[in-house]
Amino acid sequence: MASLPPIPLWRPELMGTDQSGDWGEDAGLLTAWEEAWSQRWQRSAIAFAHPLDFWQSLRQVMGWPVGKEIGLDPFLHPIWRESLAAAGWVVHWRDWLETEGLPAGSIHFCHHPFGLPGVAASDWVVEEISSILLPRQGCGQGQIQIAGMQGMIQAGQSVMALCGDGQLADALRQTRRQPPGALLCRLGLNQWQRLAEVLEKRRALAERYDRLLRCPSVIRKPQGERVWEWYILECASQEIRNSLQEWFHRSAIATASPLWFTLPDHLPEAHRFHATALALPLYAPLSDSEQKRIINRFHRWQVKTYQG
Repeated sequence: MASLPPIPLWRPELMGTDQSGDWGEDAGLLTAWEEAWSQRWQRSAIAFAHPLDFWQSLRQVMGWPVGKEIGLDPFLHPIWRESLAAAGWVVHWRDWLETEGLPAGSIHFCHHPFGLPGVAASDWVVEEISSILLPRQGCGQGQIQIAGMQGMIQAGQSVMALCGDGQLADALRQTRRQPPGALLCRLGLNQWQRLAEVLEKRRALAERYDRLLRCPSVIRKPQGERVWEWYILECASQEIRNSLQEWFHRSAIATASPLWFTLPDHLPEAHRFHATALALPLYAPLSDSEQKRIINRFHRWQVKTYQG
């Protein structure tokens, strides 16, 4: 039997002019990229070349000292925690959506697209929107929204910050050390202009998983509206998750825990999710035949494991 080509867990969602190298003129690209985000979100947009630059500028503008504590969502990309540490912040890890442990008036950095539970009115919130990107109900309640360009939009390590306070936005722009270069701005702008197409393809793939995956009682499909980069199955135990992951691996299909990075030891709910959840490939370049192969292999595993 001929070996099948591998299906990766993730592929860059780059198409057409994103890969052509036709970047156009340098002048105005940064302004155009920022204005595209600003018009869609109806707030000021400031692009930074790196997350470190954003966190340094924010601390400088707000007058917060080195060593300022910030509540951090453990599910965020490691680039955020690394840049926070480099910018002189002290991280207070929050388990799942827990907000206890910091006094009123604290700063939180979190990804929660359905609102901000348990955050005091006096708290200062930065919302991470890298897997949301477009405005939706429940977003925009924090003082700043920020998207990293390492996921659905690929533009190096640049970030886009959104702010409804014009004075704060102007101060962030004035203290910005380095904006993204022309190549990254063009790449980000091209992808932004076809973002609706990418999100629609992702929605169709997720709906197809929903419709065709027949899960046993020990595996739960995503419930309700989703804003994750992958399609995530929650298994009743780590043993079940490992068995399914190994089965996919033997078929050259890459899957993984959604939390592929190291977690702090004192977060029991995050560790439980890490041990039992399995992310399936979900990205616009995933072909119908590749997704059909994933679904078929899942059903083969189910028959072998529970009916064989």
